[in-house]
Amino acid sequence: MFRDKAFKIGSIIKTHGVRGQISVSLNCRLPEPDEWPEWIFLDIDGGLVPFRPVKDDFIWRDERHIILALDSVSSQEKAMEFIGTDVWFPADCKKLIENRGKEIFPLAGYSLYDSDGSSMGTITGFIDIPENLLFKVQAKSGEILVPARPEWIIEVDEKGQKIIMDLPDGLADI
Repeated sequence: MFRDKAFKIGSIIKTHGVRGQISVSLNCRLPEPDEWPEWIFLDIDGGLVPFRPVKDDFIWRDERHIILALDSVSSQEKAMEFIGTDVWFPADCKKLIENRGKEIFPLAGYSLYDSDGSSMGTITGFIDIPENLLFKVQAKSGEILVPARPEWIIEVDEKGQKIIMDLPDGLADI
């Protein structure tokens, strides 16, 4: 598989258990495993090597971490060889993943502005803490969390994909 025909979904950060399962830190929202491609690819020695995921041996840790098994990896020792390896999907799955992000959180991709007109960044997701929903915002300085309090939201422009909020003093300066 050539890199121009694939895209990176995350990286293997550690092993899980003794049967060869791996923990993957994701950089995108994945659909359920039954919607995955038959083959995923690991970046090994500069090339993308195909592996078949075991779709019934899969655990969501949270929105950015999964535990999965690969068909040909059955021991912790073998799985340890892949720590730090990037995980890739075929390019034809990219639209499925982009649509999945919108389906789960329809405000993903919206621009967030303070009431004074200053741009906070782009909303990439949310964290649902009881009684405190937070927007995850990609700002120039990195990812920030902004409370999604309804009383602070002034306007939601669906056509222009932007949200204007009246944020407390100092929050917009992060």
